[in-house]
Amino acid sequence: MTKLALLLWSVDLERPDLAAAPFVYAAAAAALDAEVEIHFAARAVRLLVAGEAAARRPPAQGERTLHDFMQDAARGGARFLAC
Repeated sequence: MTKLALLLWSVDLERPDLAAAPFVYAAAAAALDAEVEIHFAARAVRLLVAGEAAARRPPAQGERTLHDFMQDAARGGARFLAC
């Protein structure tokens, strides 16, 4: 099985337009049957705090929040790990 590990450590929560991409990659890889892990370190761990990701919307994505992108990846089977 193909595996993908993503490390999020320099995510700027004030720039949600840049923070959505790793979750899109994770969801795509999971859809292709890859085993996906997303490791959150440093400031990125805040995305795992209740309400943080839901409060941030990438402007070009309409009504979708970072939480929505995270849910896409999680539904595909991606594991989230706080470091």
